[in-house]
Amino acid sequence: MGKRFQEITYKERRETYMDVILFGIPHAGGASNMFKKWEGLLDPHIKLFPVELLGHGKRIYDNTMIELEDYVEDIFYQIKPMATECAYAIYGHSMGSILAYELYKKIVKSQMRLPLHIFFSGKRALHLGPRQRIVHLSNSEFLEEVKLMGGFDPAILDCPAILDYFLPILKNDFRCVECYEINPDEIKKADCAITVLAGTNEGYDLTDLLQWGEYAAQDVSFELINGGHFFPIENPMQTMMVVNQNLSSYF
Repeated sequence: MGKRFQEITYKERRETYMDVILFGIPHAGGASNMFKKWEGLLDPHIKLFPVELLGHGKRIYDNTMIELEDYVEDIFYQIKPMATECAYAIYGHSMGSILAYELYKKIVKSQMRLPLHIFFSGKRALHLGPRQRIVHLSNSEFLEEVKLMGGFDPAILDCPAILDYFLPILKNDFRCVECYEINPDEIKKADCAITVLAGTNEGYDLTDLLQWGEYAAQDVSFELINGGHFFPIENPMQTMMVVNQNLSSYF
């Protein structure tokens, strides 16, 4: 295992995670603090573990030119010590949905314990590709599109000193998303329950969301949450109601 991959010592967390662990995977440019508002809203039997992506948040020192496969490999080694011992679920938002799906494939390939449930959030079915492609735009045009999405701190997007460092990270994530392709004939169906969440103001075509059914070998459910693309941050209470309801049967 390379130095960039951080395996978390399970012994240090053994007393904390005795029920269902919920691994949260953030959006493009996002960090583990996107899940901050979820604290106190989850059922006591659900223990949140926010994933910190390479080059993001507390790990911003890492190389910003990271490929999607690097993210997946790193997340796998973050969760492996806990996932091999405890029941768990995965929640991925936007780019995090891609990472959650690819993580599931790696888990299967590694013959590790499967998740109880996967939540795909803020993303239409993956084989449909992104709704828009913006990474090729000039920096100023790119930032205008990002601002329209919401969810990012204006203090970061409007501060040249911070932006000089953050923009390459953000554009690299968008590049990973826009370059991601999956052949519909090669979809790996998840052998666990799936819930698909979308914001009421995201403007997704319902048929694009329903095609997530192609990724499910078991039950799949669909939930609309009041809000825009960043509804897990804007409306954490309704989002966590969905999570609690879907995971309560596993306690």
